[in-house]
Formats: sequence, C-alpha cells, structure tokens
Amino acid sequence: MNKNVLLLHLGIFLLSIPAQFATGINIPAGPLIWWRCLFGSAIAFALLAIMRKVRVTRIELIWLLITGCIMGFHWWTYFLSIKLSSVAIGILSLFTYPVISVFLESLFFKTKISQKQILGGFGILAGIYFLIPELTLQNDVTIGIAVGLLSAVLFSLRGILTRKHLTQVNTVTTMGYHILFSFLILSAPVWLVTPKFIIPTATEAGLIVILASFFTIGSHGLIVYAYKHFTVSTVGILSGLQLVYGAVIAYLIFNEVPASNFYIGAVIIMGVSVFEMLPERVWVAMRRK
Repeated sequence: MNKNVLLLHLGIFLLSIPAQFATGINIPAGPLIWWRCLFGSAIAFALLAIMRKVRVTRIELIWLLITGCIMGFHWWTYFLSIKLSSVAIGILSLFTYPVISVFLESLFFKTKISQKQILGGFGILAGIYFLIPELTLQNDVTIGIAVGLLSAVLFSLRGILTRKHLTQVNTVTTMGYHILFSFLILSAPVWLVTPKFIIPTATEAGLIVILASFFTIGSHGLIVYAYKHFTVSTVGILSGLQLVYGAVIAYLIFNEVPASNFYIGAVIIMGVSVFEMLPERVWVAMRRK
C-alpha cells in the first residue's frame, strides 16, 4: 500500500469523527460551524504564515472563494442533519456522495456514465429508503436525511471543483482559504437566524479547537491532497469506511444503537460501494455471463 493510499485512509478515519463532536457540544449547528471556521482559519493561516504559503493568483483566489463557500454550507447542512436525526443517519446520508460524484464528474470532466454506475445510483436510493421511518416531511428524521443529501451534493461539488481547478495549490493553502471563506459566507446567515450571540464555554472552546485542527484542517486537508492523486469518485467510494468508523465510535462513546432498518440500509449502501469498486472489465465480464 503506497503513501497516498495510506494518507487517504487516515483522512477518511479523521473525517468520520466530527459527528461525535457535534453531539458532544451543546451549540446549535450554525454557530458551531461558525466557531469551527473562526478557530480553523486562525490556526491554518498561522501555519501558512510560518510556511510562507499565503499568496495565490487571482484566478486561484476566485476558485478558492467558490469552493470555500460551498464547503461552509456543506458543513452547516451536515451538522444540521445530525442534530435533526442522529450521528449514524447523518453519516449514511452524506455517504451518498460517492455516487453523486460519479454523475457530477461525468458532467464536469465529460466522461461517460456506465450502466454499472447507474445501478449503483439506484442501489444508494434503495439504501436511503430503509433509513426513512415514514415518508413524510413531518418527521424530523426524514427532514434530517433530506438535509444530509443536500450536504452530500455540496461535498461532492466542492471536491470536483477543487480537483478541476486547484490541484496546483498547496494543500494547507487550499484548506486555509476554504475555512476562511466558509467563515465569512456563514457569518451573516448564522447570526441572522440565531436568537442571540453564543459564546462557547471553556470546555466547548477546547473541543472546537480540536475539531478545527485535527478533524477539519487534518481530515479535509488529507482529502484535498487525495484529490490530486485519485478521482473524486474513487475517494468517495473508499470513504464508505466512514460508515463503519462512525457507527463504531457512536456506539463506544454514546452507546447509540440504531434501529434494525439502519443495518439493512447500511448493508445495501456498503454493498454498492464494493460494487462500484469493481474494475469496468469485471463488470463487462459479468454482463457477458
């Protein structure tokens, strides 16, 4: 296993942990993301100042602004999904982004979508179906899944645009600007819908610093690095391990045991991820049989 694969797996593991902090910090989703971005951008730009990697070109700055804003809204919708439903369902909803990436990559990179990829998309929809306790928007869990799916689209779009336009930019530089622009774009909407300005306690601030450094700059930085060596679809498929890591951590820390339907949906979605990993020649051989 080469270095790039190992770093990708480390990034995936770190990416599965922020959900646990979301339930451990008693702050609404919007303000939590705002404080996360504030601390994260301060830490990132301190590192960039030491590394002397702050400067970027004008066109790079434009794409960093676009992808950074998308990233900010992805974070907000992801944490809101968790608050409305649960850690496990929030992660599962986000996990649809590998198949979403297949279709978006085809659009942006002009590649052909195979029948195998289309079947994978229907498989993901089947898995999500089992996560919904009842098909009505009156149910908070259903709304949480809908918000999680929106978060998945945003996460996929940010990855594809980063791969298409920012592979030449240093990874820490990309993350620093992403977090900064996320902070700026979320400032107005977050505090317009929040009744009062929320200041975290010392304990909460400490958790947010950990969230901002290891599980934001660290995890997303490794994923951005992976986009330089793998397609967004490949990164997404391997990210299925988030489902396993997240569920295990939620059980160990919060004793969160999901309902039986969760396992059905999880098995289907994990099966689709394995199916998507099959080389195209294997799929062609299967069809011939």
